[in-house]
Amino acid sequence: MHILHIVNNCNEGGVGNVIIPMIERLKNDEMRFTVAYLKKPDSLKEVYAKLGVNTFLLGTNPIFIFFRLLRFKRKTQFPISLIHTHLVHASLVGRIFGKIFNIPVLTTRHYHKRSKKYDPLYLLEDLSLKYSDFVIPISNAVKDHIVDSNYVPSKKCQVIYNPVDLDLFLGHKPINLEVRINILCNARWIKIKGIEYLLDAFEKIGEILPDAHLILIGRNEHAKSLNKKISTHPFKDKIEIKGFIPRKEIMKELSKTRIYVQPSLLEGLGLSAIEAMGMGTPCIFSDTGGLTELSNNNNNAVLVPSGNSKLLGENIISLWNNINKSVELSTNAKFFVEEYFDADKIAMQYLNAYKQSTQISN
Repeated sequence: MHILHIVNNCNEGGVGNVIIPMIERLKNDEMRFTVAYLKKPDSLKEVYAKLGVNTFLLGTNPIFIFFRLLRFKRKTQFPISLIHTHLVHASLVGRIFGKIFNIPVLTTRHYHKRSKKYDPLYLLEDLSLKYSDFVIPISNAVKDHIVDSNYVPSKKCQVIYNPVDLDLFLGHKPINLEVRINILCNARWIKIKGIEYLLDAFEKIGEILPDAHLILIGRNEHAKSLNKKISTHPFKDKIEIKGFIPRKEIMKELSKTRIYVQPSLLEGLGLSAIEAMGMGTPCIFSDTGGLTELSNNNNNAVLVPSGNSKLLGENIISLWNNINKSVELSTNAKFFVEEYFDADKIAMQYLNAYKQSTQISN
């Protein structure tokens, strides 16, 4: 079986962190993988190369994309068994190419809902989802949305969580919760991630918890409004912007974090949140999408209504002052991640989905 992944880019983070653990576990003489990407950056090319996986750039011009895919189809030694698409642009490309050449298409649905109700590109993605032969929603919240919206029938869906390599958590010795002073958020600086509400909450937190520091990790190149908000923040000296850093460094930061916060307005599942749970960092999440699922009725994480900076601040202060609750959340969350997100188990679920997708198409 030869799987062609089509992705938006070949950069570290996000989708790459989902694909690589699966390829590591599934690639053998009978399972081959190729990754095609629409645009740079392509920092993961070397990682894929070490795994024996070919990658190639498609570009963004529709004509070039078509002919580059056609050339690959004609020249590849192993016929394409299945196209596996991720995110909006790549999924649209994969479905069109798959339908033209009668190649089955499996789509992993990574996001929950459109952030803008009438965004034409995302609307097209929703309406064309039915042309995928099989759909993998990354949480039950995502599945419920696409099925209830009649984008795809339930029989064509199977929820498979994002895989986490449990070895990622090894070698990081967490320090005692009582001496940790960092509140951490790992997210891209875009509106739906809700970072502005965390910054607003930190105004009250800074008053009540003078030792607390806020650490922000994630790409922030296009966030002028947030940078301005930080520059005028009354506790700006206690806010540290780390930008995008390697995952091993993120794990190191989590091991000394008092509370991890995911304040998203919308979230399909949240790989950053899962990794924080896996490290045993006490978590507070917005009550939205897959984050609600991760909390497991507040047993694994504290839930706060999304977009409410007042309640977010109050819950951070409350959890900070409740070590017993923090330890309970930490223990529950680690067990939950080990049980449901182990990459070894997830890879087998994807293998079965690949086989099912090709059978449906035939």
